Amino acid sequence: MWEYAVVSGHEKHNHEPSLHAVAHPVHRRRTAEHKNAIRELSALPGIKACEVAERLKRQYPEALVTGRDIENERQTARRDPLAQSHHEPPVKARAKDKPKYGTPEEIYAQYKFARTKWYEETKNKLPVHLRTNEVHLRTNEVHRKIERFPTYSESKYAWCVGRNYMGKECNSVSPNRPWTEEEKMAWLDDYYREEGVATKDDKKEHADNNFSFLGRGPP
Repeated sequence: MWEYAVVSGHEKHNHEPSLHAVAHPVHRRRTAEHKNAIRELSALPGIKACEVAERLKRQYPEALVTGRDIENERQTARRDPLAQSHHEPPVKARAKDKPKYGTPEEIYAQYKFARTKWYEETKNKLPVHLRTNEVHLRTNEVHRKIERFPTYSESKYAWCVGRNYMGKECNSVSPNRPWTEEEKMAWLDDYYREEGVATKDDKKEHADNNFSFLGRGPP
């Protein structure tokens, strides 16, 4: 085991004493849990080193890491899959082949059910111009804004149908048909469920403000 001691009275340092422990690598030594967490987070598509560091900090407040530390760990994992010592637990593989709740059709059915239930519970709190008995695109937009659901780019839609996740078309009907945008939204919501949505405090604040951020009327 390494032992570290502070040597005073020498002139080898070329800088003033650091104000934060993160400036010294000795304080940024990563435990086996930290390394596993970094590798699991790095498996998320499109995530940046700074985002990995931020999530690691939330999960392990005592961890001191920089973006460079994260990138070094990611490069080590890519360069040598056996880089972990035999004392460390193996990294749990990220399930990506099947969504948690079944087929895209089942996921969308649950999405519509949850949205309808939400609307019935929330419509009396909405401004008059947003109240409607039909669950159409306008309601879907309001629902997603209030619940802080993410928005997706065309590249994300192409990604979810282009890697045999959803498949190119819905084949549960005859003839096959392309997936709708809402169906792709629901599937991506399910895939990125761990990303989270608005807190209850956020939603209460929107209700207290009469959902004014949604605008005064239809476009």
